[in-house]
Amino acid sequence: MSAGNLYIQDRVMKKKFFRAFIFALVCASAWLFEDSFPRTAFGQKSVLKTSRARQRNTPKTNLIIAGQGAGGLLLGDSREKSIARFGRLDTEYDYNLKTKFNCPARKELRFLDTKDETNPFFMDYGNGAWVFLIDDQVAQIKIQSEKFKTPEGLTVGSTPQQVRRFYRNIRTFVELNSQCECTGGRNLIFWVDRERGIAFEFQYWRDAKARRLSSLFVFKPNTEFLPEGCVYLETQGWREIAPFSLEAPRGMQEEWERENNIY
Repeated sequence: MSAGNLYIQDRVMKKKFFRAFIFALVCASAWLFEDSFPRTAFGQKSVLKTSRARQRNTPKTNLIIAGQGAGGLLLGDSREKSIARFGRLDTEYDYNLKTKFNCPARKELRFLDTKDETNPFFMDYGNGAWVFLIDDQVAQIKIQSEKFKTPEGLTVGSTPQQVRRFYRNIRTFVELNSQCECTGGRNLIFWVDRERGIAFEFQYWRDAKARRLSSLFVFKPNTEFLPEGCVYLETQGWREIAPFSLEAPRGMQEEWERENNIY
């Protein structure tokens, strides 16, 4: 083979190697870029393999992060940040009532999402975000809208089975005397993961003929959880029941009524 042919063959091989190198580099960069975004449990990558830093809220997301916040609003943030995040403030209340639980004075900010009427009881209570502040800092966030989801994809309307799949360290409570037409005629049930700082409220949905996730709460991990910051024991009961229960034991409501001279 002549020197000229060897030179040409050498140049061709170098070009092929260079192209293969560039292609491999582009593929590796794309893989790393794609891997930098957390995917929900309904995607190809498990959230459990995603680093904690990657799960943090940003103002551009509608994530509910246990023990941290929701939709970019973090526990510990101010009233001003709450309004900046959720937009128009619908109502604002101040609570400073003496109760058997000695609940601290708190402020409630309610942001209704009138464009997302996903909750079957929207006409009674609306939906959206409720922010509860103690000493001017966000202490609890309640979410009642399909626009907000946990990293696992849990949101309003999720089934108890879906919640149990991802949250196994659950204590269960019933709020006695909370039944009304707006809750499907049954008491509210709460599954609470105290260590992670998240709680799930289940109402009975008549159209589904079953319990469905109706609200999600974010609170400081390893602290006592009470829905909306307080339970008024003068008119309602707060009892722990078997983990993952969806109904109170038979007779518990009636027993509580007799003990408290209700009705």
